[in-house]
Amino acid sequence: MEHWQGKHLHRIVPPCVVVRKKNMIPELKELVENELKPGEKLIWCTQPDADRFIASIVPASVVWLSGLFLFCVGVMGQAGDRQTSVLPGLIGLLVLVAIIGILEIIFVPLRAKQTAYALTEQRAFILTIRSRFTHDESGRTHLFGKSLISEQKNSPMQFYLSNLPAQLIFAFLAVDVGITIIRRFDVFVALGFAFVVAGWLLHWYQDLRLPLARFRDPARSTFNVSDLIVSIEDIDYSKITSFQVRRGKNDHADIFIMSANDGMLRLKCATNANAAIAELDKRKPPKASNT
Repeated sequence: MEHWQGKHLHRIVPPCVVVRKKNMIPELKELVENELKPGEKLIWCTQPDADRFIASIVPASVVWLSGLFLFCVGVMGQAGDRQTSVLPGLIGLLVLVAIIGILEIIFVPLRAKQTAYALTEQRAFILTIRSRFTHDESGRTHLFGKSLISEQKNSPMQFYLSNLPAQLIFAFLAVDVGITIIRRFDVFVALGFAFVVAGWLLHWYQDLRLPLARFRDPARSTFNVSDLIVSIEDIDYSKITSFQVRRGKNDHADIFIMSANDGMLRLKCATNANAAIAELDKRKPPKASNT
């Protein structure tokens, strides 16, 4: 049902059947409701747990940074008389990586607080507020004026073109370091290299970001809604081939919804996860798996 309010069309939709995060910001609730297509019913809606996002980031970051530190210690030990010239570069590298890690720990949870996960009768989607033109909400009654800004298709070819160079560089460095360790073994260099690789693989495992096109993010549409920049990633149930669940405590879980050709939707650190899993089970996608 729709009605006109002033000059702007505003759709009245049924509220979320399940909303775990009672403190979800009003803008986010309204954006989710306004995203629904005619006749589409919202059956589950929640936000990721920002604190659990931090907890999920820390292990891989600690392993990776520890490995880098051990590797630098080994390089210093092998530098001999060149330690004075090598030390500033290694310190700069460690500081740079530490800053990147700190920024990730700060901004990823902030992004989680601007994100909503939703299941409808037709599809699953993630809605995220990317930025704001203003922070003045005085006088705002509702959001309006949705207009498309861009569409990021993220085809398999685009995925490989954007990711393959980094993977090749990492593989080249890994082979080079491996050869160096064999020729001139140093326990710190070997341990550091092993920790760096372990941290890299742990990050891949946590987010299922394997370097294969089927694990890529789905297409993303970006809109301007009132004074907000909003992105939408969605997958229709008809395209789902399987889903995986990694359950946590207190009804939390990471839910990975996989499709044949449209990538994978990652509902990381989802709250009220059992309700979402039950809804997905009703669709009975082939090869559905819970771990």
